[in-house]
Amino acid sequence: MVLALKNLITWCRDQLTIDQLCGLSKYHAMDSNSYDQLDWMLLVFGWFYLMMAFAQSLHKQYLGTTKGKGLQTSFNIMKQKGLLTMLIRGPFHHNLDEALKHIAEAHIMHGSSNALNAMDLQGQDMLQYLLLDDAIKHGDVGMMEDFLPQLLFCFQDGGNSKYMTEVLELLQALHWEWPEEVKNFVHENCWVLNMAGKSNSYVAIDQVQEYNIKDINVTYHSEGPNIKWDYLKKLHPAIPVIWSLSEHIEKQFGTLTRGKKHTIPKKKKDVETLTKLFWDSKYHDFKARQKLQADKNKARDYIGDGITKLWDGQAMANWVKN
Repeated sequence: MVLALKNLITWCRDQLTIDQLCGLSKYHAMDSNSYDQLDWMLLVFGWFYLMMAFAQSLHKQYLGTTKGKGLQTSFNIMKQKGLLTMLIRGPFHHNLDEALKHIAEAHIMHGSSNALNAMDLQGQDMLQYLLLDDAIKHGDVGMMEDFLPQLLFCFQDGGNSKYMTEVLELLQALHWEWPEEVKNFVHENCWVLNMAGKSNSYVAIDQVQEYNIKDINVTYHSEGPNIKWDYLKKLHPAIPVIWSLSEHIEKQFGTLTRGKKHTIPKKKKDVETLTKLFWDSKYHDFKARQKLQADKNKARDYIGDGITKLWDGQAMANWVKN
């Protein structure tokens, strides 16, 4: 009864899990009491998977062709042909994340002050991706919240209706539904965690859960005939020490492990190669009345068009109805 009347339990996971739990609560909407209706569940999506969706949106928006100035040309120069086709599983997101950061850094290093002041649409959106990533790493929940409207418009026009709905629900909750104490709890406990004690070591809470899954299935996997709950109780207090020791050995010896990191491209070489590409192609030189021939090289303005679609289309009506 206390859970049903006074307490809440937060669920912080990826969008698919949150969507399934929302469907479960709708299924129980006509039950007889608050507990059975699952009103005590406070559902919060994770920012790690949201960043994956944001990166995939940039990939879809700016891929272009080999003859244009989109991402495909840069991917080929960096010999990252595995990024030409969008994937969900495997190291795709890690490689895409690294590539976007290298491309953005090369643009900033090559472009003059005037060129950066007149930054094109691709440069602006990639810079926003870097800023949001930095906000998560530094635990700046205020800036993370400030990005929600932009993400809403981006997902709306980019065709990601799932995350568009999740962001819209979160904005509604933050500004209209949740009391101040609930908002503060979500800000402080449900978005990011810091497990290293450093100012730039915050991690999205759903990414921490991925680490936990890896530890349960691989690092601290219990096996053998004598593994019992009593043994696990003895082991658990030592797990943080074992985890820190494993991280230290990995950094010192570079042993091959399965988990947080995949093969990392050589940043310095990538940035130098991309900077030369932008210099040779005169990427940042403004040419009046220049027109792109191929439609695939013409990027749409997801944010601008998303604003129009959100208010003039059926998105808001469908959200209110459902």
